Amino acid sequence: MVNGDGLIDVLTNETLTGVLPHELVASLGTLITIFKAVGIVVIVYVIFLIMSSYLNIKRGIRIKKIAEKVEIFDKKIDKLLEKQKIKFSENKVV
Repeated sequence: MVNGDGLIDVLTNETLTGVLPHELVASLGTLITIFKAVGIVVIVYVIFLIMSSYLNIKRGIRIKKIAEKVEIFDKKIDKLLEKQKIKFSENKVV
């Protein structure tokens, strides 16, 4: 409900007790507390997912750079091995 000042008037236990049975009001309080706890857990989980995604993207970029460097090293090693094979075949007596 909105009072004259424009502030939202929070329902109190007296207001709820007048409308609902006492047992239901007590269980609603527990239910609201559970929803608050679940909400906090969900917020923490979403923050964790955002951070995890960011770190996974950074890790993926880093792995891609490392893979490119390995390809370059592999090509250089292949060239060196080819040169070594040529040198060995020239020195080899048939």
